[in-house]
Amino acid sequence: MELTDKEKFLKDITGNCIAARIRVMDRAVSAIYNKAVRPHGLKITQMNIIVVVTAYGPIEVKPLCRILNMDSSTMSRALTRIEKKGYLKSEPSGQGKNHVISATNEGMNLLRRAYPDWKMAEKEATDLLGQETVRAIRGAGDKMLLAAMNNFPA
Repeated sequence: MELTDKEKFLKDITGNCIAARIRVMDRAVSAIYNKAVRPHGLKITQMNIIVVVTAYGPIEVKPLCRILNMDSSTMSRALTRIEKKGYLKSEPSGQGKNHVISATNEGMNLLRRAYPDWKMAEKEATDLLGQETVRAIRGAGDKMLLAAMNNFPA
C-alpha cells in the first residue's frame, strides 16, 4: 500500500524531527535538575545564569544573553528575580543604558550549597540519557558555548 502525500510528510516529521526530540529530552532533564535545586529556591535556568555570571563576570547583559542563547526580555525577567533574592547585582556600566551583572557573596554561597544536589541531578540525568548521549550533548553544547564565548568582549 502506498502512502499518501500527507502520510509521507507526517512520517518524515514524526520519525526525524530533531527539535521534538530535544524538547522531550529538555523537559525530562530539566525536571530532574529543577527537583534537585528547588530546595535552594531555584530553577535550573536561574542557577545557570548565576553560574555563568559567577564564573565569567562581571558581565554585561548582551554577552550573557549570547552565552546562554537567551533573548533579552527573558533574561531581563530572570535577572530581576535573581537580583531580588540577592544572588546577583546590576550596576550601570557607564556606557549608555548598559548594565554590568556581577555575583554577590550570597550568590556564590548559594552555588556552594546547591552543588551537591546539582551533582546528584547530573548523575540522574546521565543515567536517564546514557553516557554516549551525554557525550554527544556535551560536544554539541561545547561547540555552541565556544562560539558564543569567542564573541565575548575582552
